[in-house]
Amino acid sequence: MKIEILQCDIPNKNGRSYSTEMIKNQLEEINQNNKQILGYYNNNTGNLVDVAFIAKDLKVDENGFLISNTVQILETPMGILLKKDLAQGFNIKFNISGKGDIDKHGNVSNYTLDSITGIASPEFEI
Repeated sequence: MKIEILQCDIPNKNGRSYSTEMIKNQLEEINQNNKQILGYYNNNTGNLVDVAFIAKDLKVDENGFLISNTVQILETPMGILLKKDLAQGFNIKFNISGKGDIDKHGNVSNYTLDSITGIASPEFEI
């Protein structure tokens, strides 16, 4: 499964903007350290028991989207729920969670990506 996580260089719904350069630098660090990015579903508790998926092969594509080309959905309670909701056609939006600085214009810097969260919308895609 491939997912789009973030549009770089464009403010998101929270008014935050993540530069392509900063995200690419973060991905380089993740890849150099063989770090896996854990994914949560519907709520990011930070607890391992709530992990639903692992996002792999992260990159910024030619359209400026941070994507994961490989998402491994786990056989955990939240992973099973994610599979069920996907099978039922739920619209799942993904976003990043991490730490960084935000200036008065919403530009994020010094960012460290910690995890990804999928949020279900009961609106079905047709």
